[in-house]
Amino acid sequence: MTPREWEVVALVREGVSNGQIAERLQISERTAKFHVSEILSKLGLKSREEINDWFMTKPDTQRRWAKLAISIGLGAAALACLVALAVLAVATVSTTEKTTALQIEPGDVIHYTTKTSGINLGNPEQTVESWILVGEDFNTDKARVFAYNEAGRVTQDGWTDADLGLTSNNGRSFARPQFQSVFMWTDQSTIGEDLLRSGKGPNTTLAPDERPFHFAGRSEIAGVTVQVYENVFDLDADPEYPFERDGRLVRRVFLSDEPFGLDFGEETYYVDGNGTEYPVLDRDWLTFEVIDLEHTPPNVFQFQ
Repeated sequence: MTPREWEVVALVREGVSNGQIAERLQISERTAKFHVSEILSKLGLKSREEINDWFMTKPDTQRRWAKLAISIGLGAAALACLVALAVLAVATVSTTEKTTALQIEPGDVIHYTTKTSGINLGNPEQTVESWILVGEDFNTDKARVFAYNEAGRVTQDGWTDADLGLTSNNGRSFARPQFQSVFMWTDQSTIGEDLLRSGKGPNTTLAPDERPFHFAGRSEIAGVTVQVYENVFDLDADPEYPFERDGRLVRRVFLSDEPFGLDFGEETYYVDGNGTEYPVLDRDWLTFEVIDLEHTPPNVFQFQ
């Protein structure tokens, strides 16, 4: 589980409600509810009341890790150790559980909803709903994306169409290549460096001191097994963030495991010298499903 989920575990054990969790962690109640649901799913539990029993019966080594993860007074010097423990804990669990493979075929429609928030976005929460029509060789034949603010108003309406050769965002259209894979990443052998180059261009030369993302184990999001890739950045390497200089930026990226490379969100947070976490960017998956084209809403793939 993520450090945030361990924090939620600690609060659930206190018997607090989702609303109180949201207030204590300064997140929305919907996000708190989502974290509780993810915890129950990962632990194979049916109710929040079972979380305390699970915690008290789990091995001492894992219980010590949980106490580290939810510690408020964790110093920056201990962060590297904490990350190493997190990687070890996730990787150990992942070797004993079979992955849940995605079943995607040409003609299927991938439908999912996500929530985005964080300091990079000025802290507003947005819900994004996406529809992707899968073509031959997993080409994105058509896609439609809607973004909604907390009031439910549409803030973005975007689409792409291989036949038209166009992508449009809020009425502004531009050319797109004929082939765009539904998988954001396709080469698992170079994914560590590719993630580091993300946003910099594929031909960017990495500096000698830049550390590629490393595989940190497997988790489950919306019923699908994902690979977790993680990196910890010294803050001096990212001066645009308005934080103290003695902290770290921790970034995790979640990609489908089998088949590999479907984007399942990311999280970036800053950890200050006292161990306090501040969300920089969160893209949390809320729902995910693969459906037939006939089950999509009318006109979702009809573009103007």
